[in-house]
Amino acid sequence: MPIKAILATGDRLVGGGVRSFDAVIEELIGAASNEIQIAAYSFDPSFVGILKDIARKSRSGIRVTLITRAISAQHQIVQAALKSLAEEQAVFEFPDSSNGRLHMKVLVVDRNDAVIGSANFTAGGLVNNHELGVWLTGPEAWQVSNLLDQLIVTR
Repeated sequence: MPIKAILATGDRLVGGGVRSFDAVIEELIGAASNEIQIAAYSFDPSFVGILKDIARKSRSGIRVTLITRAISAQHQIVQAALKSLAEEQAVFEFPDSSNGRLHMKVLVVDRNDAVIGSANFTAGGLVNNHELGVWLTGPEAWQVSNLLDQLIVTR
């Protein structure tokens, strides 16, 4: 079963069997036993708590890879959290260029669970807006993880 769940945000979409992005993201990060990969253009201060959870997991031996645009372009509170995480784990800045920019919103845990969707890692994206996404498991999540690896190698 490659698609484990449809995910959403927004009061018109969440419920009736549709799970929220933020609840699943927190659940997956909490359950991580080996690796967390996250790729997103931007984070806002509302996501700093999750970044701190990721940093705690890192200190317990979980491998973390985070890919985002320039740290200096992030909100000051987010910059501090990213710099702290970068001291312990791999934080990669993906440069904007004439060939495009990183615009994905992806979380992969243990190469077995992937959350992909339109929701930015912001209060709007994870709670207030009306967004859709999927929670993938198994080989499809592994493929997503491998694609994230390619972003690091080929950039």
